[in-house]
Amino acid sequence: MSESQPTIKTPRNPATLDLLRAIAERRSLRSYQDRPVARELLGQLAVSARWAPSNWNSQPWRFSFFDSKEDIERLSDVMDAKAQEALLRSVDPHFTHFVEHSISYFHVVRNAPVVVAMFYKPFAPRMEAVISDFFADPLCGAGWNPNLISFGMAAQNMLLAAHAMGLAACFHSGPVPFLNGAIHEMLGLHPKLVFGGLITLGWPTPGESPASGAKRKNLEMFLNFSSLGESGPR
Repeated sequence: MSESQPTIKTPRNPATLDLLRAIAERRSLRSYQDRPVARELLGQLAVSARWAPSNWNSQPWRFSFFDSKEDIERLSDVMDAKAQEALLRSVDPHFTHFVEHSISYFHVVRNAPVVVAMFYKPFAPRMEAVISDFFADPLCGAGWNPNLISFGMAAQNMLLAAHAMGLAACFHSGPVPFLNGAIHEMLGLHPKLVFGGLITLGWPTPGESPASGAKRKNLEMFLNFSSLGESGPR
């Protein structure tokens, strides 16, 4: 079972209602009008992302906005070339399926009026090692990565702000392996800066709707009011 229409109970504060509606009604939209987005609005998106919470207020994110067709074409050409090379060399059908699936969305990036490349600084490897050794956890919390979490919250802030401005937007992780490294060279960025994904955005095409129907799993599947009992940790 799943839900396609969000249920929002009316709060007393109208501003709270606006926020809850933005969270519930935001969708990943991949079709945009062929018209520019003012840089003033793009600056507001960056400000909204900047206000996301982050571990130790480190604000580890970096954003690069591309709003010229020439630059977006260059990014897309690099993705296409890397993907075709991967297909030629692939001997694993699962990997081939991954590449083909990724390619099926590359046109969204190529046709977007604005593409935002999002990066984050990795958490200090030495600190991860110290924590792992102290807690005898070789996986360090099975992939504990506070800067990645901070990055995700900044991306969500940007997506919500875009929705509130009437813009359509979509986050893409598929292009990462096809642009990683090359995009660092193109932008002159330190290679240790982690490339986390792209956001495409623009003015929505009239009648555009999310391909998935935007259904959500029933809340009971992941909501649990838990109790540890009275014994406490042992």
